[in-house]
Amino acid sequence: MNNFTYIIWLRNDLRLADHQGFTAASLSDHHAVVPIFVLSKIWTGTCHLSGLDRCGPHRARFLLESLRDLQRQLQQLGSDLVVYTGEPSTIIPALHALVHGDQVFAGEEPCSEEQAELQRVLSALPNDTLSTYQQRSLLDPEEFTFSLADLPPVFSRFRRKIEQQFGRSLAWPEPLPAPQTIPGLPLPIDQLNEHLCALPLVENGWDWLENRAKDAIEDPRAALSMTGGATAGQQRLAAWVWDGDHLRRYKQTRNSLLGADFSSRLSPWLANGSLSARSVAATIRAYETKRVANEDTYWLLFELLWRDYFQFLAWQNPSSLFWPQGTEETPSAPENPQPEPQLWQHWQEGACGSRIPDEFVAANLQELAATGWMSNRGRQNVASYWVHDLGLDWRWGAAWFEHCLIDFDPASNSGNWLSILGGTPDPRGGRKFNLHKQAWTYDRNHRYRQHWLESTIFRSADS
Repeated sequence: MNNFTYIIWLRNDLRLADHQGFTAASLSDHHAVVPIFVLSKIWTGTCHLSGLDRCGPHRARFLLESLRDLQRQLQQLGSDLVVYTGEPSTIIPALHALVHGDQVFAGEEPCSEEQAELQRVLSALPNDTLSTYQQRSLLDPEEFTFSLADLPPVFSRFRRKIEQQFGRSLAWPEPLPAPQTIPGLPLPIDQLNEHLCALPLVENGWDWLENRAKDAIEDPRAALSMTGGATAGQQRLAAWVWDGDHLRRYKQTRNSLLGADFSSRLSPWLANGSLSARSVAATIRAYETKRVANEDTYWLLFELLWRDYFQFLAWQNPSSLFWPQGTEETPSAPENPQPEPQLWQHWQEGACGSRIPDEFVAANLQELAATGWMSNRGRQNVASYWVHDLGLDWRWGAAWFEHCLIDFDPASNSGNWLSILGGTPDPRGGRKFNLHKQAWTYDRNHRYRQHWLESTIFRSADS
């Protein structure tokens, strides 16, 4: 047995099951393993346009719960989790030197900031030290019959290519089981913290998260309390699929607005990797085998594939996915107008009044601000209102989503906003929703609007 240490740099893969790094660690002959999560400026910084904190209270609360849950699982196996704020290219190499590290494992991320962060760490480590693995998507693009450079510009064409290759059930290897043993830390955690927190601009990350999360107050209007972590994610998956039997009618209910179970609401756990897409797909296939396979059960796989498509679009366009006019413009294109201050304040409050007269939009904004979550139907309507009715820079609206959403994912967030704007390679252009028709179709009895607006002082911003 050698005397080296295996470092697992966690990013958006906060789980033990279906995790290539932890599986490799459990099978290796390394005498120690250090799981580490770093809160870089991607979490602790501010949006360069709006000045908003990138991680608001609800996001911080969900991340804190996710990390605490992972820490408890690791401690049960004799390991632990270290969490710091700072620059990964400073912290990871310093940790590698401190513990005489051998190999560093990290999950790959598609967007430009995350890729640049990985490259800085790679440059700061000895050669052949960093190994990466695919952990974001259901499918592995290395297995495709086409390259990501040739990604179809329309989702439907992408879906047909994938289903032709893998079948409509998206047959894929079963997720990896959670390891039963993991080597412990090479040093007591207090010693690791003492050494690493002595570095410039490095602090204990638990403190930052707890301070940021303390303002995440649970709103009694929320239909479902979503707790971060793999334990809660697996419980939600089992309760929604098996106990509630909701998957059999999912396509019929998915556009609803009120209630806990009209959709799976698995996106927060998928976003930070507490659940893997493969584990959800495996559950769907098991349900289809044991109970029923129909268009409703297929539709959840269909939406996992949509999620994959935005990840692959980001791999294809890691920087231009965040340009003012989207992937088809040049970086020097003029920026769209930004919101005037009072409108921006009302937007964040979900205040219905002269600047946001549409109650359907205001109700969705209220839910987002109060809970850190909004339905897919709501997100499309809100984005359409921002870019088409108000004619404002989509990146401001997307920044508010980033601040609030417990299921924020940069590829999916930007991909969805640009789909509404018409800033993706899709030749059909953007989508402008008729909000009156949308409210009539999905909230005909006004129950959703009443639920979120009538009990709040923000119902009328002008009164």
